[in-house]
Order: sequence, then structure tokens, then C-alpha cells
Amino acid sequence: MNLKAVLLSVVLLCASLLPGANDICYARGVKYYRVIDDNTYLYTSPTLEQKYFLLANTYFVQVLDSVSDKVAHVMYDGIEGYVQTDNMLTCYSIPDTPYPTQKLDVQDVCNVVLYDAPNDSAHYVGIVPFNAQDIQYYGCINSQEAISGLGDMWYYVKYCSFEQGVLCGYVYAPLTKNLSVAQPNLEVVSTQDEQTVDANALPVSNDFGNADNLFIIVGLCALALVLLYLLFKTDKRKKRKNAPINNMRRDKLTYMAKHNENDEFDF
Repeated sequence: MNLKAVLLSVVLLCASLLPGANDICYARGVKYYRVIDDNTYLYTSPTLEQKYFLLANTYFVQVLDSVSDKVAHVMYDGIEGYVQTDNMLTCYSIPDTPYPTQKLDVQDVCNVVLYDAPNDSAHYVGIVPFNAQDIQYYGCINSQEAISGLGDMWYYVKYCSFEQGVLCGYVYAPLTKNLSVAQPNLEVVSTQDEQTVDANALPVSNDFGNADNLFIIVGLCALALVLLYLLFKTDKRKKRKNAPINNMRRDKLTYMAKHNENDEFDF
């Protein structure tokens, strides 16, 4: 391997070590809570008076803010809400599968009304047509028995359509079918407050306040610049060194061409 290739390899190595040169994102203090029982709800307000739905056991909520020692503002698969933290496990690494993926279909009997609360006197959100499939399911909650004898279970779902856009709300559970089951999440996560690494993390700024990181970055940049200077300086020296040789070769070829031309007419 020649000197040029070696220098270029070192420059590329230095560049790869700089922050932001790869897809790994360093996140300090990103925290999740893990649901560790079957009776943990997502609430609509920090007073914990009104429930959204029941959270899936063994899955996670991302912590947005701490309201008090026992209440946290969280995000669950795009839905903001609040949780009671007494029976939740604090996690500091970013889980690979924080939320379950569950789908359901609508019965082929009639269209289903989507409400903003789990009862049929609540505000109307939209219509889910009969035979609609693969509707995203978030969780369930017991509330009003909308149809006598069919129970009081409601599902919180998200329905997307071209006509109505993205709708989130409650549907009466007996009017749905084929709800998929969420398998327990068995992945291992860190329960210690430490810097974690993940490619699918939420965008966070790298920590440049640390003096050691700053010195490393400046040193790598300086090394890269020196190596680039040596690389191009070597190329220029080679060109100047080869220039007299190329001129001599060119003069020799010109002389030989003229000499041969004169010999052709010398009888």
C-alpha cells in the first residue's frame, strides 16, 4: 500500500470517529416506564380522574416530564397522557419494541360510530364503515353498556381514511371482531441512569459541554487537516520531480522524429 492510500485511510478513520458521522444517536437521560401489572391505565389529565384506556402489560411509556413523585407526563405510541408511577419500573435504555402492534376489524353488520369518550352520548368523532379492517387498537376500558346484554367494554382505536383523515376515539367493543393478541414483551432493558445508544431514538442533541469531548474533536480535526496537507504536498512533489524527465523524453522524441524525416530524403 502506497503512502497516499495510507494517509487517505487515516483521514477517513478520523472522520468516522467524529460525532454525527454515523447513524448512532447518543441520548442522555431518556427515560421509559415499563408497565408491570395488568391494571395500569393511561389518564387524560394529571389529576388522574379520567382514564384513556388500559395499558398493555410488559410494554412501555416514554416519560416526557415528571408532574410529581407519583404522576408522570408520558407518551404512549403517539398518545400523550399521564400515568401513576407507583407500580411501574423505571428504565433508562430505549426499548426496541416499546408498544404492541394490535389490530381489529369492524363487524359486517353496520357502520360503527367513533366517540371521544366511552359512551354513546359523547361527542361524535367520525364513522368507521362496516367490514373495515386492520384498525389500530390502543387499549380497552370498561364504561357504559351501550347495548343491553352485550357488556360495557370499549376500545380506543385509530382509524385512517381518505375522506375523514386520521381519527382517534372509542368504539363499542361488541361491534368489532378479530382483535389480535399482544404477546408479552420479554426484552431486557437497563434500569440504571446511564448514557444509552439507539438508531431509532428521538432526535436529541449530542452533549458537547464536556471538555474532553471538545479536545477530542479538535484533535481529530487538526490531525485530519495535517494528513490532507501531506497528501496533496506529496502529489505536488511527484509532479515537479517528474516534470524534467517528461521534458527530456519529449525533446528526445522530437529529435528522433526529425532525424528519421531527414534520413528518408538522403539518397
